[in-house]
Amino acid sequence: MTYEKETLKQLRISLDEEDDETSIIPILENHHKYLKEYISILMNSETPAKDKQATATLFFPIFNMHAKAEEEVFYSTLQDSTNKEVRMEGLHGKDEHEIAYELVDELKQMGAEVSWSEEIDSKMRVLTSLLKNHLKEEEQVMFPMAEKIIPESKLMDLTDEYLDRCKIYLDMAMEDTPSEVSRSDVITFFY
Repeated sequence: MTYEKETLKQLRISLDEEDDETSIIPILENHHKYLKEYISILMNSETPAKDKQATATLFFPIFNMHAKAEEEVFYSTLQDSTNKEVRMEGLHGKDEHEIAYELVDELKQMGAEVSWSEEIDSKMRVLTSLLKNHLKEEEQVMFPMAEKIIPESKLMDLTDEYLDRCKIYLDMAMEDTPSEVSRSDVITFFY
């Protein structure tokens, strides 16, 4: 089994171990911590191209897993709010995800999972800058707003649904994962 599939497999196991007796917010924040580690590797001009390529190959399915599950569970809850500001935060977050998905698709079409170039590096910097700011905004604006507006019991109910969706998207990613990655020191998610 490749390192990438092993890493995704380890992530899948760790999702089963997540504390589903807590609000969705700390779970999302925990997932953000690891996404930020990948982002820092991809943004670092000192990171060798082969390491960026290996990191991108892991980052794409993990970002997709997190973002899709977050949209379907958390953002949809925000969008159902009677509070206009909360609804707008949910819509804004989904719009930023859509831009990120487009950039990921472009990077895949450019071959970011099999080679690295200055053009790929430049587009990756755009993606990672967008996501870095997006995560910051979620943590500083969206999450505190949600905690004020959405009852704690509802936020706790969302946890199971979010984790279940993460598992579905990760299982799909593991079926479609390229097998070329063999880098043993890429940061593993959730560890």
